[in-house]
Amino acid sequence: SPFSFAEYKEAAAETFGNLDVERLFLKYLETGGMPFLPQVRFDETASYQYLDDLFWAILSKDIVRRKEVRDVDLLERIVRYAMTEIGHVFSALSIVRFLKHERRATTAETVLNYLRACEEAFVISRVERQDLIGKRILSVDEKYYVADLGFFLVEFVHYFADKLLEDVFHCDESRKRAVFVGDEGYLHLAVLKLV
Repeated sequence: SPFSFAEYKEAAAETFGNLDVERLFLKYLETGGMPFLPQVRFDETASYQYLDDLFWAILSKDIVRRKEVRDVDLLERIVRYAMTEIGHVFSALSIVRFLKHERRATTAETVLNYLRACEEAFVISRVERQDLIGKRILSVDEKYYVADLGFFLVEFVHYFADKLLEDVFHCDESRKRAVFVGDEGYLHLAVLKLV
């Protein structure tokens, strides 16, 4: 699994020496935290090539082959949709509507199966929605996060800093406890704990 920022700091110490925490955090945001990155000495070009190769290997081997996915284009569209919606609540039906707008027909069940396959392959991470009043877990409108920022960065030229930061905080906090959509203030706590 990808390094947390604390693990990244330890791994990067040999390469970057005593780089201040803010600059090191920016490096972490630039390449993510895959454990192989120290092997390429965090070189940006080599890191992005590795991350791109790894991302597509996971999609083709861990998901397409193992789950016998017949519509690879549909899988890619669903993964890209989920990755561009980092930190936003959405449902399988919203993806179905989006794909219908792009003249691609599918069902909510197919979307959920593909998202579940991506989650099992550690490409994305799902956060269930929790009813704040009744503390019950709702079965719709979940959030998804990319498992490593590097996957997001190599796939999208445009990205938003708020999405990246929320993804980092989610990954760090979810290592410590169960996290739910509607979990008031967990991002604020994560900011304090991250560095």
